[in-house]
Amino acid sequence: MGPEVTPIDLSATIRTDRPLLDYHWLALPDGAALLTLLWGKAGEDRRAISGATVAAHIGGWNTDIWVLIPGQRPVLWPPGQMYPNGSMFAADDAGTLYGWHICRPRVIYGCEIGGGHLGKLDMPLVLETPLSPRMQAGTVNVQIDCGDAAAPQWRNLSREEAGSEGKVPWPSVPNPWRYWAGPDENRLQAFIGRHSGSGRTERFDNSHWYELRAAANPA
Repeated sequence: MGPEVTPIDLSATIRTDRPLLDYHWLALPDGAALLTLLWGKAGEDRRAISGATVAAHIGGWNTDIWVLIPGQRPVLWPPGQMYPNGSMFAADDAGTLYGWHICRPRVIYGCEIGGGHLGKLDMPLVLETPLSPRMQAGTVNVQIDCGDAAAPQWRNLSREEAGSEGKVPWPSVPNPWRYWAGPDENRLQAFIGRHSGSGRTERFDNSHWYELRAAANPA
């Protein structure tokens, strides 16, 4: 590790009393990032969970949302501590963050980095995971479920927020997680192995940081 590298120690973000089910990295326009970690119930076997069974489990799950800034220790995002089942999944060029309460995924909230409420949308998302909807890479375009009678459609969150005048009359979605195959064991084990701090301090350096930013915002 050269002198130009600023480390970010993620060991503090790992819980030892709950299984990690998923994580989502959200790069922010100012160079910082939010890391959302989804934790199952104590003793729960994540290998037994799939999109079809989320509804039976989700009531006992919790999320931690961490603010990551190169050169500083991760800290819990204060608004995330007020909503322990929150998920932040997108940020537009204006700095508006988008997320939802994972037990109520149909309602999308727009907020500022400090947690100030900007508005909400009623949209039946097609979810890739319990933390993130199906999105077009490099955009804030999300896929919505129009019910069995129609194909899913793409919507731009920024435009929808600007034109929102209340609830949008979309049909209900029986199980918005049904497209999720369940926790990716290899991905989660790799994340835990890198950042558990078991016996030594495992850290991200700046090269990892920019790789992750590039992955979150492909050209």
